[in-house]
Amino acid sequence: MSSGRAPWWRQRQRERFARAADSLPEADQAPDPKLAGELAVVLMLRRIADQTGPDDAARERMRAKVFSQLAAEPTERRPSPVPRSAPKSAPSRPPQPSGSTRPGRVTGPRGRLAIALGAAFCVVLALSGMTLLLARHALPGDALYGVRRTVESASLGLTSGDDGKGRKHLEFAADRIGDIESLAARYPDLADSPVGDYLTAFADFDSDARAGTADLTGYATNHGDGVLTILVTWADQQAQRIRQVEPRLPAAARAQAVASDRLLARIVRRADAIAARDDCYTITSGATDDLGVLPATGPCDQPPSGSPTPAFGGAA
Repeated sequence: MSSGRAPWWRQRQRERFARAADSLPEADQAPDPKLAGELAVVLMLRRIADQTGPDDAARERMRAKVFSQLAAEPTERRPSPVPRSAPKSAPSRPPQPSGSTRPGRVTGPRGRLAIALGAAFCVVLALSGMTLLLARHALPGDALYGVRRTVESASLGLTSGDDGKGRKHLEFAADRIGDIESLAARYPDLADSPVGDYLTAFADFDSDARAGTADLTGYATNHGDGVLTILVTWADQQAQRIRQVEPRLPAAARAQAVASDRLLARIVRRADAIAARDDCYTITSGATDDLGVLPATGPCDQPPSGSPTPAFGGAA
């Protein structure tokens, strides 16, 4: 018959995870590579709790209110002592009927405190879910924009493969242009425009655009140039959106819009240069920069006689 105690190896795993969670730094890299996925979730939940949970003063007011209500209630009446003449085996209260499924009533300060804490935990979970829902439409400068970016990072961490990660980065970068368009609609008066919020959105756009390009060009060198067509089309679309919203931006943000437009032009040239060497034996130079792999610059060579022709991006 099982004693109900977890096996020793399971207890070791739990202790190992608890130690790793307690020593988890504020950086994105987990200290234990074998627990990287679980610790990334713990780190995300801690950040969400710090940004959306009550502050220390609010927690202290909630705690004081709970204990004041408990102190105001009358104490439970203690049962009368058993007479000395009664046998020791006599029950002090009638037993529950056989087969009864009615749960026992929770009484006493500890029981009521447990119920209050459980209810508070449920409220925190409900507020967290509502926070994530509201954060989906948060703009740079809003209180929940950091939560939105954290959720995006978590979604990216659950995506596997350079193709999937690259497409995610492009999706997030396109969302930043949408945020810039929404900011321009919210602040039609350029004198009151939040320049810092625009710069944040453009910085996040550039970061995701570079990361997505690096992932997709690296993927293309081993799986064919079809994904490069997607990258070029995406870059052309975002450049057009930036040019349309640029006149409605403050001066500093317009300068950053020009820089992001130039970045998109570089992305198109990089994708075209790699795709142009589709029939070459040497496609990449073996070096990289902020946009990923660099195309080879030499003549379009062919594989040696008798050797199998490699797939797209076979040689570096």
